[in-house]
Amino acid sequence: MKKISILFLFLSLSCNHHPSHLEKLLIQSNWSYIDNYKFNPNSKFTTYTLFKKDGQCIDYVFGLGEKYNSGEWNYNPKDSILKIHDIEFKVLGVEKDTIRLNRTERNYGAMLINVSTLSHTITTKPH
Repeated sequence: MKKISILFLFLSLSCNHHPSHLEKLLIQSNWSYIDNYKFNPNSKFTTYTLFKKDGQCIDYVFGLGEKYNSGEWNYNPKDSILKIHDIEFKVLGVEKDTIRLNRTERNYGAMLINVSTLSHTITTKPH
């Protein structure tokens, strides 16, 4: 019985999820989603997303800190698929402040840009 308990403990500890490099990047910063690799600084509706460790994510409006959407996210490093709000992306490349994506259902490019690199200033930070 003692051997079974030790085996069960070992298996449960080895199954713990260890965040990938991409997951750590997402959790550490706020990210703005950009379609077709083109950032429009004059856009009237620019958002950023807060990715949480528990798999939840919240979208906010720049400068206002107003929440407008919340949902779930997850990343599968085996096939490089990132899901955000039930939208599936293939991760094409990861740099420090940019994550290049391909939106799988529509087959077009997109990216996440670290908000700290954008010229906008966020006046209200989410809690």
